Amino acid sequence: MIEKLFNEPKLLGIVADINSGKSNTIYHIIEMLRKNAEFSLYTYGLKFPTGTQIFSLEELEIITDSIIIIDEAMTLFKLSNAKNKETIENTLRLLNHNNNIILLSILPENGKKFIVSKFNAVIFNLVKMSF
Repeated sequence: MIEKLFNEPKLLGIVADINSGKSNTIYHIIEMLRKNAEFSLYTYGLKFPTGTQIFSLEELEIITDSIIIIDEAMTLFKLSNAKNKETIENTLRLLNHNNNIILLSILPENGKKFIVSKFNAVIFNLVKMSF
């Protein structure tokens, strides 16, 4: 089932609370994908990196034909600054045009309409709603 999510260029999201298993879900996804296919993998923010680590938007923007996994996406994209929206949108569009599959891991409170509206699919782990 997971393999079907990674069959063509798109933007995927993992949304979950702090310490609820986002990174472990990512490691599990990588393991499942590697059982069935060979692919280039680039990662940002994983404590135990697999694939090639990236450290900046500039590095991110030159990747082609790959799976890109960004854990704690807010630290790379700095979505809290509204001025970054255009830059982020351009980066995501470029990554898609470069034939990449992108998986962003975010917290529910960082799931601003701007970024979530770009997701083709979302994996929810644990999200507690507080009113």
